[in-house]
Amino acid sequence: MSNYRIPLEVRPGITHINQLQHEQRLQLLADLLRFFQSGPEKPDTRRLRETYEDARFNGYPTSFLKTLVGALAACGLLDLPPHKATRAAGYITTREGLLVLALFEKRLAG
Repeated sequence: MSNYRIPLEVRPGITHINQLQHEQRLQLLADLLRFFQSGPEKPDTRRLRETYEDARFNGYPTSFLKTLVGALAACGLLDLPPHKATRAAGYITTREGLLVLALFEKRLAG
């Protein structure tokens, strides 16, 4: 699989998804969906705050990642379980999100 990740020194200046090339957008969205993916044996959510500890998201502005995660949740690719609707709530990739992730990975592979 090709690596379309954005160099660390460029990331702080990114404020809109339109600043990325098509493949870079797919890579970032695939990384987010993969990050929130949970195993079927023990479905569990992950907090947005946890992305700050992941090297794939280092350097991106917090507001940018928060907006992307909100958009993924709004279109049904991420889910915020109703029993965890608190400030410290976590997200989980939905079944539809897993299908889209597979499409993104296929597209990135060539």
